[in-house]
Amino acid sequence: MAISMVCEGRYQTSGSSGCRPIARITRTIKVDRRDRAGQSAYKDIASELRKRGHPTSAIELADDLNLQMEWLEADLRRCRGAIPLISKFPGRQATLWPDNLTHLLDGSLPSVARQSEPEREITVTTDGDSVIIRATSAVIDDDRESYKDGPYFQVISQSNGGEFYDWAKELAVLVEPCLKPAAAPSPWSAYRDWKTGKAGTGHK
Repeated sequence: MAISMVCEGRYQTSGSSGCRPIARITRTIKVDRRDRAGQSAYKDIASELRKRGHPTSAIELADDLNLQMEWLEADLRRCRGAIPLISKFPGRQATLWPDNLTHLLDGSLPSVARQSEPEREITVTTDGDSVIIRATSAVIDDDRESYKDGPYFQVISQSNGGEFYDWAKELAVLVEPCLKPAAAPSPWSAYRDWKTGKAGTGHK
């Protein structure tokens, strides 16, 4: 899961409504192998992957990922409880994000938002019962000396519990019902289009 401000245009001068916090998630395609449709879908995927064999190039890997993975997104302002939970990110007060950035999340701060600014994002990856969180803040001059030399970064790794681990798990459960197919191309599709010369043909 990666969370970042996604803007409609390069500059937004009519307030922060043009930029919205979007969560994008990649995960293995879910199939219910207890029913016939799920069994059939699972067999089709497994059969195609066996037919392809082990990928020998990044493009072949991208094709395999396209078969196996879902690429989903959620507008967090429309996902009940998501913004308050993100604002409670355990590391925020210590070294990241002045209040101005958290106000951008819920749209209460009118400002010029530029896509060319450094990213403000959170990335959460999981492996079994392990969670790794990478959080980045941008430079915001709000008269707080501690933020003027940014951007700042945090990398947290926790297993089987801990405040960051619990926060990430709670966020995943909360966002789950808000997910839908992503409007932007998946990373593997974007890579394949770039590699085959199709980049810039309608993808943003």
